[in-house]
Amino acid sequence: AEIAMTLGKQMKLSPEELDDLRWAGLLHDVGKIAVDPEILNKPSELTPTEYRHIMTHAIIGPNLVKPFVNDRVVEIISHHHDHFDGGGLDQTLKGKDIPLGARIVALADAYQAMTSDRPYRKALSKLDAIEEIQWYSGTQFDPIIANYMINVVRQQQLNSIRMN
Repeated sequence: AEIAMTLGKQMKLSPEELDDLRWAGLLHDVGKIAVDPEILNKPSELTPTEYRHIMTHAIIGPNLVKPFVNDRVVEIISHHHDHFDGGGLDQTLKGKDIPLGARIVALADAYQAMTSDRPYRKALSKLDAIEEIQWYSGTQFDPIIANYMINVVRQQQLNSIRMN
């Protein structure tokens, strides 16, 4: 949620869009409560069936939160694993048809996952994560949002150098 909000502010989203983004960032993975923990925490590569099982969280989550949030938040959560080029699992939208908030949460979620230790791999450095984002810009990630993310991380690194 914090990374998504940083991107949203950089992109000068309206207060209403930022509020939707915050809720979606906080709730986007709530559907994982229905995912088998053995698969979710598996220390090795997932089989195609296991991957499909994990991805059901993007179907279950929106249904769980629907009574509590607006339709825009539900749509963001529904599409937060969509790829910009339309190549995501069972994806129905692509490009700018994917809600803007979902494109932001997708990138923020991926960056957070890349820079965190996982049961199956060590965290990537921020620079390595940025290289991955650049590599997948235009395919998995919206290229405009990817540029914002790259600029945010570079600015953070410059600021940390200045403070030292």
